[in-house]
Amino acid sequence: MLHTWTRTIEWHPHVHLLVPGGALAPDARTWLEPPTYRKLYLVPERALAKHFRGRFLALARRALPHVTFPHVPWAKRWVVSARPPMQDPNLVLQYLGRYVHRTALSDKAIVGCSDHSVTFNYRDSRNHKRKTMTLAAHEFLRRFLQHVPPKGMHRVRAFGLLHPSQRHTLRRLQLLLAPRHMHTRGPPRQRHKPRCRYCQSETLQLLRRLTPEQCLAFESHSDGALSNDARGPPATNHASPGAR
Repeated sequence: MLHTWTRTIEWHPHVHLLVPGGALAPDARTWLEPPTYRKLYLVPERALAKHFRGRFLALARRALPHVTFPHVPWAKRWVVSARPPMQDPNLVLQYLGRYVHRTALSDKAIVGCSDHSVTFNYRDSRNHKRKTMTLAAHEFLRRFLQHVPPKGMHRVRAFGLLHPSQRHTLRRLQLLLAPRHMHTRGPPRQRHKPRCRYCQSETLQLLRRLTPEQCLAFESHSDGALSNDARGPPATNHASPGAR
């Protein structure tokens, strides 16, 4: 997922990657987990930095042949920050979900605006405290609009097992890796039909609901004693004169 802004809406393009902690075997059925010494970091940090550097420069020069890139000596080491994964994958999805359908700044972050300036709050990444920043109106618009993606550009892309064309394979892996108790299903529970409290028959069905007026008319018509041949309440206009 492409992320181009900082907490103060400055230009800082970078990419968030959600990588599965394993791979699919050539038989397309067996899931291979990384060895024990790779549980903390899936790949070597320095080797990844060197490989990423070469691939990035090659693809950038191919995509922008008329741009002159600054010369970076190969002896200069790229800064790579590799951290262990979070405990709960849901936290990772929740963090990335904040940037999928939002651009640069939320509405509630803006605390004040006028014809000449805009004031918004943000969280300082150094001490994690809430602060406010006031920018000139044209500077605020410049910072915000540079993060609006061009028309037709997809901010989120999926590859490998997460690609839409691999949904069948991904679903099969989810079933194979799911806990065993999720696959076993007991016999279907039998739903008991409501029984009549008089004849104990299971053919009791709800035919219709009576209004209070119909109930009063039915009570007045039966005179307090219900017969076995009663099929339903009479109409309201057939009620006896004493019905209320």
